[in-house]
Amino acid sequence: MKLHLSGIDHTRRTAMQGALAAAAVLAAAGTAVSAQQRQTAHVASAIAVAFDSPAGLERAFWVCDYAGTHLGVDPATGAACVAITEALKQSKFNGDFDALLAWWRTHKPAEHRALAETMSDGTAR
Repeated sequence: MKLHLSGIDHTRRTAMQGALAAAAVLAAAGTAVSAQQRQTAHVASAIAVAFDSPAGLERAFWVCDYAGTHLGVDPATGAACVAITEALKQSKFNGDFDALLAWWRTHKPAEHRALAETMSDGTAR
């Protein structure tokens, strides 16, 4: 199921997904992949599938939130995360920022705990 996001045109979304998927592949290449590279690949792969479904969008939001809080993100990833946050706000909360904020506050501790485990060992949740 594809999620329709009126705020992000198809060309930009496709380019963003392609660039981030390529970053994930490059970050994961080689036999001795560092923890930082695994985390980068994890963020990029979550972002690459963000617009495939509502669950993918929510997952990408949490990965972005965790990465932005604990790891830092490059400008391209930051821009993708802004688009993901806006898309989530529109699709899940009908554009209501306060509702998004309340939901984020409630769920952040558990989501960050789960992501801390996932991103430290490089496995998917």
